[in-house]
Formats: sequence, C-alpha cells, structure tokens
Amino acid sequence: MKKHENLIGKRFGKLTVVSFRSVDNNGHAYWLCRCDCGRFKVVRGAHLKDKHVRSCGCWNPRITHGMSGTRIYNIWSKMLQRCYLKSDHAYSSYGGRGISVCREWRKFESFYNWSMDHGYSESLSIDRKNNDGNYEPSNCRWATPKQQANNNRHNHLVNVDGKLITISQYADQLNVEQTRLRKKLVSVNWDTKKLNRKQVI
Repeated sequence: MKKHENLIGKRFGKLTVVSFRSVDNNGHAYWLCRCDCGRFKVVRGAHLKDKHVRSCGCWNPRITHGMSGTRIYNIWSKMLQRCYLKSDHAYSSYGGRGISVCREWRKFESFYNWSMDHGYSESLSIDRKNNDGNYEPSNCRWATPKQQANNNRHNHLVNVDGKLITISQYADQLNVEQTRLRKKLVSVNWDTKKLNRKQVI
C-alpha cells in the first residue's frame, strides 16, 4: 500500500488535521479535520495540500467581506502586488528591494480594521514612515499627498540653517514654487548658503 505523508496536526486554511480516516480504492488518503468554526470534515489529503479545500464549507475566500470593489480594497491589493508580484511595474521599487507586507495585513480584514482605527479617509494614501521598512502597523500611516511627497525616498534633502528638510518644505518656507526653487538650488550646487533668496522669490 502506498505510504502517505502524516498530516496530523498540520493546518490548511481554516482546517487542522485531527486524525487519519481511511484510504479509498484508488489509494487516496482521507483525513478528519477540525474547522476553526468548530465543525469537522473528512477531506482528501491531496485536496488539502493543493488548497482545493480550505474550510468545512463555512468560508469562501471570494466572499469574505464584500468590499472587493472599494478604494481601500484596491489599495490593499496593489500593496500586495508591488511587494510580491514580479510582473508588477512597481515590484523593483518594493518587493525587489526586500519590502514586504506583515503577516497580519495579508488578510484584508485585518488591514481594514487597522485603517479604520488610524484615520483612513478617501483623500489619504498609505504611507511608510521609513521608506526602507515594511508595510506593517508600526511603520505606516494614512497621509496626504503632500506628506507622501515629503517622505518620498527620491526627494532631495537640503541643509537650511543646520536642519535637513525636503525641497517641498523649503519651498513652503520661502512661499515660492518648488520647481523654480529646485533650479536655483541646482545652480548653486545645493548649497543654500549661496542661494540668493531674493532672486528666488
């Protein structure tokens, strides 16, 4: 008789294998599993391992929250794609750099609950405080477009009176257009001490 891998104690989706049940005439092994909801179900081992069966029937991953068409679901989905989908146009800047999504947020409901508790609104976007850090509660916030721009890893920092700030922040201080200020800074090799502020304004 074909030897089957021992699955007792292993978890597959919402199912945990409790005991071996039987082998059918075709050599397929069946296992008794306990679902997170408390019910039991006998499942073929191959269907557990290939993820064909993930629960006793109480859970359908396609209908878990009814929010697949919402903006926040789209943000969550794209976050995962740029971290794990190599064909995504932004992968090289995220997953390709080692950026990942914490285990908790790989489930949409957890990400949604955190977002609702931390100021999510339709006008804000997910922002990592440390651009070299992962997507996780301690490193993320819901930010305005301006906050996002200031936190961009490609944003040039300049030394103004001993303090490093972004060009966007410096332009706000001078009340000038950012593009004009950038050109002036390039002309003085980014040395703000050589900048003639009157010419910029």
